[in-house]
Amino acid sequence: MSPVKIVADSACDLSAEIIDELNIEVVPANVIFNDVIYSQFDLSRAEFYKRLAAGDVPTTGVPAPKQFKIAYEHAFQESKDVIVLTISKKLSAMYSTARMVANLLNDQLTLIDTEAATIESGLLFILQLKKQKREHPKQRWLNLSLRF
Repeated sequence: MSPVKIVADSACDLSAEIIDELNIEVVPANVIFNDVIYSQFDLSRAEFYKRLAAGDVPTTGVPAPKQFKIAYEHAFQESKDVIVLTISKKLSAMYSTARMVANLLNDQLTLIDTEAATIESGLLFILQLKKQKREHPKQRWLNLSLRF
């Protein structure tokens, strides 16, 4: 088992390679183009930017609570200490949905509002996980994350 398992929403904008390398469980946001809803993982960056260039204006949406439930269940299979990091609650309902599901499951996880948007939160994840090399217990990880 890992000492700490990280769950993040996809607003962290990390590449698939970094997500795999750091073993982050990601909850995908929804991207909406012309009333069609895509999971953020179902829409490539190339397709996203192609649509932008064509004049399509996207909106975003919070994934269904079930997506958080699945992510939490996967995370607890790998570690008893799970930390969930979300985009700022001032910018999105990700945090409130993540909190609601955590409360329903009554699991012992730590939920953190990164108070950041997009790549800022991704950089926080990378810096912390690489610094810790996943060898330290949850409390030490949390203490260090508060410095950023």
